[in-house]
Amino acid sequence: MSKTIGPASGFFPAWDEDRAENHPALEILHVSGSGFTSLYRSRSGGRNRLYKVLSPQYRGDMLYESLLRKEFEIGYSLTHPGICAYQAFCTLEGMGNAMEMEWIEGCTLREWLQRSPSARQREAVLDELLDALAYMHRRQVVHRDLKPENIMITDRGSHVKIIDFGFSDSDAHAINKGAAGTREYAAPELLKGLPTDQRSDIWSLGKILQEMLPRYGRISRRCMAENPGGRFQDIAALQKAIARRRRLWMLPAALTLLLLLLAAWHFRTWSEADVDALVREAEEAISATISSAG
Repeated sequence: MSKTIGPASGFFPAWDEDRAENHPALEILHVSGSGFTSLYRSRSGGRNRLYKVLSPQYRGDMLYESLLRKEFEIGYSLTHPGICAYQAFCTLEGMGNAMEMEWIEGCTLREWLQRSPSARQREAVLDELLDALAYMHRRQVVHRDLKPENIMITDRGSHVKIIDFGFSDSDAHAINKGAAGTREYAAPELLKGLPTDQRSDIWSLGKILQEMLPRYGRISRRCMAENPGGRFQDIAALQKAIARRRRLWMLPAALTLLLLLLAAWHFRTWSEADVDALVREAEEAISATISSAG
């Protein structure tokens, strides 16, 4: 039996008695690296439901119960297509408090990259990731555990979904402010337990960028500056830098295309098929320039 818990703060949804229903057996999907939470799937009401609960040894512990509630409050406050939706805070019979979250059919960014997507596909995913992070930071939320395993790519459309706000923080919360994250992807100040802000996520994004699009080497290195003051100060500044880099990569190929078209016009002996072939070759040259840059 599950029952939605009433609002404990402005973030929480209202009571919804229609949500109280019998659930079929839950299928365990994942135990967190810290071991204090587990993910389960339930097929109920004609759809997949994803639940995050405390592992048995942590249930009833006020600290871990408050951390679970904090994650839900932060997740529920975010409404963006690039962020996993947190739908309800409920109790599951025999399992205690749980968060119901959006079910995402897809794979992690790391798994997606192993499929060797094209440069254009990677650029599209990067743009969606930046858009979601910009929204999250405007809401005064810092993820604090950005890594390829916490970024899902949907099977339909290859769209971004940021997941797992277990280490996240916001201005409205006063707990779990210390060291957090995954060492390989965590900013220096985060590992040291120092104050963090959006620039800590930008450090993590720089590490992801190295693996995802190595040609942005200079940009990723600036993201990962030891001192937060040396990094891009927000996602908007990072987006501008990426846009400038893309324009620079396009310039040589665009000039080549222009020269070829001028030559075709000058001689005027080429057939329409010749011109079409020329345009295709120029487009391929532009793509090759983008793929090999940096």
